[in-house]
Amino acid sequence: MIQNACPNNHRILFNSISPFLCSAIFLIVGVFAGNDAKGQGFQLTSNNQDEYQFSWYPNGEFILATSLVNGGIELWNYTVPGGAGERISCQNLQGDFYSTTIPFSDSVLFDAYDPVNGGPRIWIVHHQGGACRKFLNYPATMPAVSPDGQWLAYGWNDEIYVVPMAGGNPVQITSGLGQKIHPAWSPDGSKLAYVTESGQNFDLWLISSMGGTATQLTIYPGYDDHPCWISESEILFDTDRGGNWDIYKININTQAITLFLDEPDRVCFPALSPNGEKLAYVSSMSGKSEIWIRDLTTGITRSSGAYQRLQLFPNPAADSMIMRFTATQAANGTMMIFDNRGMLIFETTIRIVQGKNAIKISLEKVKLSGTFLVTVKGINQDWIEKLVIVNE
Repeated sequence: MIQNACPNNHRILFNSISPFLCSAIFLIVGVFAGNDAKGQGFQLTSNNQDEYQFSWYPNGEFILATSLVNGGIELWNYTVPGGAGERISCQNLQGDFYSTTIPFSDSVLFDAYDPVNGGPRIWIVHHQGGACRKFLNYPATMPAVSPDGQWLAYGWNDEIYVVPMAGGNPVQITSGLGQKIHPAWSPDGSKLAYVTESGQNFDLWLISSMGGTATQLTIYPGYDDHPCWISESEILFDTDRGGNWDIYKININTQAITLFLDEPDRVCFPALSPNGEKLAYVSSMSGKSEIWIRDLTTGITRSSGAYQRLQLFPNPAADSMIMRFTATQAANGTMMIFDNRGMLIFETTIRIVQGKNAIKISLEKVKLSGTFLVTVKGINQDWIEKLVIVNE
């Protein structure tokens, strides 16, 4: 999956809190229902970093994120779900670190300042870290790779350019007034959506990936930003047009605009995952900067995506564990355990009583060791916690 490019599936990454600096990543899992995103969320990571601007790896099991850490900007990989984070070493390079994964590749691209020649450059590094090298030897920012991995779009000097990934001469495909930013490829690679900034107005535009006449998609005296394709004819974008930062959807043929995702916190930077099951987003809903996951498979719309924390005893556990939590309603609930690839490995029905619950769960059928994610689903309430299982 590439930065801000969204093939025809149903996983989306988006930020919350601010369009330019957000506090944690959330993830929604499941399907789209009608015009909006439906589901329930749970916390994926726990750290003191501010994540913003991110993209999916092609296998859908990891997220590449740009993070603010101790006043500096770094690249991090996060597992989905599980939230284990690992820093990608970038040799102390500095810059915005707008980043993207590359289809059919084990490397990632990002922009950072050139310490020798000055100005921003696009760099390449293995996804596990290592030596960074300049991918383009001329100024460029905001990389976005075509779905077939053959072309790179980038921004520089107020315009959008494309250049072959294998090397060659860049071609300027936009022109006119305003700064053009945030290019996003259509699923078939034939078109690019982008944003034109003019004063305090940010609007979506559309152009052939070969250049030509551009079409203005939105006209709004505010912010329409960060386009993300969800089909050949539909684009998600974040906007303040509803009085809060929400995710909207536009049909490029009819230019009909509908609300797609409405959260109490601001949400931005939508980015669709490869297989269409998860929606991730950033929020400080937990009081810290975290990644969260939202479940879309239930078809339930929640005004708040936050899971509450389970208490698990013992943890680490072997043969059994006790789950403790407080419920506002009695229900026939579901307890699920996921591995660090997001695969469901155990599920059972439980009886939830109103008030305090202490439910013993046998782990004999979980014949694995490692770190897992435990979730409990009730009525309008959900709980989550990490569990270490040790099988001797």
